[in-house]
Amino acid sequence: MRLPPLGLVIAAFTATQAAADSLITYRSCTLSECNSSRSVWFNDIGQAYNFNANDKCREPGVPNIVEVCMDWARGGASFKTVFGATRCLRKGAETRKSFIFSSLRFLCTGILLE
Repeated sequence: MRLPPLGLVIAAFTATQAAADSLITYRSCTLSECNSSRSVWFNDIGQAYNFNANDKCREPGVPNIVEVCMDWARGGASFKTVFGATRCLRKGAETRKSFIFSSLRFLCTGILLE
């Protein structure tokens, strides 16, 4: 299938957007629960935003991102953009600081087709 020039531009823009968003979580755990409320979202142009990465869906306060849903049990998250795309984040490298504190990086792995 051959895309028109505008289609190529849109496809390139979407791919760039999908690859650039990331999340670094700072997670502390006790015997009964874990807390990731002090995490950082990085957008496609490298700007950083404080983000609550505890389980559930929430509005992140990041431009062009409507909702982020964290799912720690499955090791990932999904987020919706103002452009209508739903993208996924997958857990990457973990840096363990101590028994109760670690940091994780979540990277965007692509656009989810609904």
